[in-house]
Amino acid sequence: MIDTNALFKLTYGLYVAGVKNGAKDGGCVVDAVMQTTENTLVLCCGKTTQTHDWIHETKRFSLSVLTRENAPSAIAAFGFQSGRTADKWSCVARRTIDGLPALETAAAWLTCRVTDSRDLGSHTLFFCAVETAENGKSEPITYTEYRAELKDETLRAFNAMKGKKKMTKWRCRVCGYVYEGDSLPDDYVCPVCGVGADEFERVEDETPPKKEQRVCSVCGHVYDGETPFEELPDDYVCPVCKHPKSAFVKKTVG
Repeated sequence: MIDTNALFKLTYGLYVAGVKNGAKDGGCVVDAVMQTTENTLVLCCGKTTQTHDWIHETKRFSLSVLTRENAPSAIAAFGFQSGRTADKWSCVARRTIDGLPALETAAAWLTCRVTDSRDLGSHTLFFCAVETAENGKSEPITYTEYRAELKDETLRAFNAMKGKKKMTKWRCRVCGYVYEGDSLPDDYVCPVCGVGADEFERVEDETPPKKEQRVCSVCGHVYDGETPFEELPDDYVCPVCKHPKSAFVKKTVG
């Protein structure tokens, strides 16, 4: 028997791995990083991420060690979005270290060069040499602390980030599912009905329909009852100032 809760008690840090591929910058949140000797470490990265592919191609990456203060915003930017559809680095304060993107604030910063790798099926284990290391002033956060204390705060940070950034919408013609992102990937598959990107159409900005209200011209009371105002009895009076139905005027909102 394997109790997966036991595995969560293995201790890990949290990091943003930053990578540069030509003129493009990428990155993702990683936790499986371990120092092996004085100047070497290993990084285990899932194959589904663009960051994995770029590390595999370029053989270099940075590590920004997350703190309690910056973990929510960093994880929202780098853990809740895909680099194939979003510019993650535009969501955070950043710096450049030895040509690689990194967070502006961190407990520490490293740059690494891949010397070897091993295919683990769903992940790749990268063996790395540390090229530069810079110590910060804050203490690092662990994955256990994040799970116990910061998951809700991270979700709020992500929702706030989405609210500041206007996303483009695409609607599935088959089932109506709406995808939001900077762009729709060519290989995107609808998570509801399974059709490809060619069955999605861009949703233009939809202006909400204007709503007509009845407002008392004497006291400003807004009628919001379930019965249409026109169907109210002639002896209806404003519940606030007691003026008759004739005192109400039409007002369009929206």
